[in-house]
Amino acid sequence: MNINDCLRKRWLIKENPDLEKAKQSVEISKAKLQEAELALKANLIESAIVFSYASMFHAGRALLFKDGFREKGHVPLLIYLEEKYPLAIGKKLLFDFNTMRLERHDSLYGLKPDYGKKEAEYAVETAKLFLETVAKILGV
Repeated sequence: MNINDCLRKRWLIKENPDLEKAKQSVEISKAKLQEAELALKANLIESAIVFSYASMFHAGRALLFKDGFREKGHVPLLIYLEEKYPLAIGKKLLFDFNTMRLERHDSLYGLKPDYGKKEAEYAVETAKLFLETVAKILGV
């Protein structure tokens, strides 16, 4: 699956580039990261993972808005980022983004997620790095 497939299926929708929406999405990402950090401090492991991924998702959306796209799901966002930003974001960070997407899904919908503090700490640090990387790409 690639960006063209996502456009055909309407999982990605072409819009006008919108730097204001991109900046708003970065601000939402920052707020979600703060929630993840608070959850981690309170030892709310699954919440820290969910908020960390939410931060990454909103940071990723900022790039979509900048480029003039809107997503209709988590997977199209990943596909877009992997195709358009593999060097700027980095393959490792994109791999971690997908891993966090799956962990978030498992935390919300799984029967018995088994994540510990170590995973939550990694999630928060990864979200922080992802946000910093996107902010650098956007120049904000």
